[in-house]
Amino acid sequence: MKKFLDFVKDTPTAFHAAKKFKEILKENGFKELLECESWILEAGGKYFVGRNMSSVLAFVMPENGAHSFNITAAHLDSPTFKLKPNFEITRGRYQRLNTEVYGGPIFNTWMDRPLGLAGRVIVETKNGVEAKLVNITEPILMIPNLPIHYNRNAQIDMLPIFADKLCGDVSLKTIIAKYANVDENSILSSDLYLSLLDRGCLVGPNQEFVMAPQIDNLECSFGCMEALLNSTNSTAVNVCVLFDNEEIGSGTMQGAAGTMLSDILERISLALGRS
Repeated sequence: MKKFLDFVKDTPTAFHAAKKFKEILKENGFKELLECESWILEAGGKYFVGRNMSSVLAFVMPENGAHSFNITAAHLDSPTFKLKPNFEITRGRYQRLNTEVYGGPIFNTWMDRPLGLAGRVIVETKNGVEAKLVNITEPILMIPNLPIHYNRNAQIDMLPIFADKLCGDVSLKTIIAKYANVDENSILSSDLYLSLLDRGCLVGPNQEFVMAPQIDNLECSFGCMEALLNSTNSTAVNVCVLFDNEEIGSGTMQGAAGTMLSDILERISLALGRS
């Protein structure tokens, strides 16, 4: 359980989870493949492919021929709130952030809690456009609770509060640039999400219970990856695929309803000389 909680601490978004899994795969002898290159797959070889920085598919080739695929699947994204492109709102005394609901979060679990911000920013560099991961672990945001008789509108009543103007002007973009270690003016775009700073613990007299955020997606993903890492070669290609965007319909190029899995299974089959 401690191994899982250590993983959760580093993975507030699908981008961070995909990066962490890639690191784990490389540590266990897996080689990264690029979809834009040709593949030569060896018997007993271990490989992985990523898409959009937010999904991962790993597979192990059997030693003696391959007659089928053994596939486990899960997803890396989770319900939260995503920042809109023009995210700063100033009305009256307080600075708020313009967000949209991502997936189907349980609203009350986000109220009256210290919140951070995580995801990726797209920046312009001298070498071209690059993506940088961001994980703001300071409690810079909050969504205040309201009396129970209020009819809560997520687009109005659940916009997170960022700052009090009476304490001075603060720019969230400046904070984002600091955590991304980039120049503020180089930021072109972003995919940023509210994140829960309490990243989990063991509970109970014998520490028999696990309490953690994003347990829906991360526990399943972690279990699938552990199963692949501990699997033995057979006459099948063992596959673990961790999708993004399950919480919003899976229809993206890196989602379960997209072509990622079928594309890569076809590439494996072609590399084996099968059509």
